[in-house]
Amino acid sequence: MIQKSGKGFGFDFGLLLVEPIPNLNLGFTIQNFGPKLKFDSGREYDLPTDYRIGLSYRIPNINLINVFDIVKPIEREVYYSFGAEWNPFYDVFKFRAGYNTSISKVGLGPTVGVGFSLPKRNYLKFDYAYVPYKEELGQTHRISATLRFGKELELAQAERGRRTGHGIHYLK
Repeated sequence: MIQKSGKGFGFDFGLLLVEPIPNLNLGFTIQNFGPKLKFDSGREYDLPTDYRIGLSYRIPNINLINVFDIVKPIEREVYYSFGAEWNPFYDVFKFRAGYNTSISKVGLGPTVGVGFSLPKRNYLKFDYAYVPYKEELGQTHRISATLRFGKELELAQAERGRRTGHGIHYLK
């Protein structure tokens, strides 16, 4: 087994414009922005920086969110991602599906996922996603857990109430 060691750090930066038009959000991110990775061998490499612009459109009467991203990796061609999230049970269960047109490490093709949040409070949530990769990673399964507290919890509960008509309806 070949082992390599190195050091580096990077930043992600993003902007989100929330509902400039009802139910439409616009966003922009720069991912993996920073100085070069430095390996113990003395070699240096640029971080794999990506520029991403996207939008989401929520259809409230059926709790469906449609998303579309345009991604420009710094060393590869532009690719597109699109998908949807269906939320039939007032933020308790979410079903996700998408498609990625990249022909690089993230494989061309479909992705799927599900999410679960504790009813009414939205302070604990679990997410699962299946994402096919090419090369070393193969078929990946991403699992995450999120615990919200403090101001983040208040904002999540207010957003849930605004979207669903349930829960807290105020922001401090």
